Amino acid sequence: MQQPRFPFAPLPPDRASRHSRRVSQHLRLHGLLWLLPLAGLRAQTTSLYTQVAAGESHSLALRADGTLWAWGANNYSQLGNGNTTGRSLPAPVAAPVAAAPGTRWTSIASRSSHALAGRSDGTLWAWGYNDYGNLGDGTLTTRVSPVLVPVPAGAAVGTTWGQVATNYHTLALRSDGTLWAWGLNNVGQLGDASTAARLAAVAVPTPAAAAAGTTWTKVDVGRDHSLALRSDGTLWAWGGNAYGQLANGTPAGLATPRAVVTPAGAAAGTTWTDFAAGYYFSLGLRSDGTLWAWGYNPYGQLGDASTTSSLVPVAVVTPGTVGAGTRWTRVAAGNDHALALRSDGSLWAWGYNNYDQLGIQLSNGGTPPSSSTPVRETTNGTWSAVAGGYYTTLALQAATTLVYGTGYNRSGQLGTGNITNSPVFVASAAPLLATRPARVPLVGVHPNPARAQCRLPALPPGSTVRLTDLRGSLVRQQAAAPTLSLTGLAPGLYLLTAQAPGQAPRVARLAVE
Repeated sequence: MQQPRFPFAPLPPDRASRHSRRVSQHLRLHGLLWLLPLAGLRAQTTSLYTQVAAGESHSLALRADGTLWAWGANNYSQLGNGNTTGRSLPAPVAAPVAAAPGTRWTSIASRSSHALAGRSDGTLWAWGYNDYGNLGDGTLTTRVSPVLVPVPAGAAVGTTWGQVATNYHTLALRSDGTLWAWGLNNVGQLGDASTAARLAAVAVPTPAAAAAGTTWTKVDVGRDHSLALRSDGTLWAWGGNAYGQLANGTPAGLATPRAVVTPAGAAAGTTWTDFAAGYYFSLGLRSDGTLWAWGYNPYGQLGDASTTSSLVPVAVVTPGTVGAGTRWTRVAAGNDHALALRSDGSLWAWGYNNYDQLGIQLSNGGTPPSSSTPVRETTNGTWSAVAGGYYTTLALQAATTLVYGTGYNRSGQLGTGNITNSPVFVASAAPLLATRPARVPLVGVHPNPARAQCRLPALPPGSTVRLTDLRGSLVRQQAAAPTLSLTGLAPGLYLLTAQAPGQAPRVARLAVE
């Protein structure tokens, strides 16, 4: 998708240097000089973003250049920026002071009010909420910025951290295929045969029934249950099981891993290839592209056209409107909603939708409260990755790898510069605020810089205009109009967003004198 360049009106020579000095001084005073230059943004041909993660009410996105961006609620310092001030605009998570020179961020995980992230040397870092030992640093201390997760006692020499999944407990792989866990353990979700909480990593034992020579390869966690895949395609589960989220045919919990039963009706010779843990339900994808679900189902999150919970895997309905020859390729889960990609890049969602986290808007403008079968998100976009939060969904657009979101936004977790919920996927401002931003849809602003007011010509019909400061606080909002009043605003740099229904936001940086 071709996108236009930034149409900033040039400053007259006699005002340019004076304005530049004033804005630079303002930015230095507020630690915001990284946002310059104001103009001359260029397209970036490489992938912009590679991963997204959705927490309880905050969001994370990892860029291909190894920078990590965060936005949304910050009451437990889950944004990792050293304070507790929330943001509706993305900001970078600083590299830890103790990080090895030359390393960069390579992976992210978040589901609650904390986050973990790996760096390119295989070290693991954590920050935010820590009342259950979720961070694995040996304490119960909430961390306002990233702290190192220690190498576990007993870990093989030379191994490093790999993929991580976290909620109120955390699972983490090491490079030798061993599995480690820490945090809340009241129902055995750590898999170490106990129900004792752990403030630092303990080993999850290899099940006696596991095939010789196999190792752990992937993990995910729900509210109180754990899922992990082994290299032979067997899927294992443990922890809480009140709703059948472990898929072992009973509601009894487990304090050690047990294999998920092969679904009745699964094709012979198929194995598990992907999976996701929701709050109290689970999803599993098999090697023939069939999708299965089990556990809690009052909102239709199993996708089997019912609201009946299941102790064993049931088949997720394949909609009649899917592309011919396509198959399910990837799954994700939020609290009580499920998400899946197909091989044509289409994104389908089902389950709880009271906050529009499914990204579905009806022809009459309304949204369904829930869906018990998969429905394609309304924009009919193509996507490369998806992540479910509590009541929010994030996804990467396939063509541009820009970050989009839908659903609940009262903490700014969609990253749009406002706190307005969205019933369909809208672009976050993460690309605009990055050091090397991509081309983005733009809105004309004249004059720029401005004083009492500015003109906004050629706004799309139905646009909502929002002006935020560079900390993400909304300072102006109005319906589309030819002018915007700037009376009462402090001099400095602001972000202007104009968005029409169903369209990506148009943006501009506005300097106020």
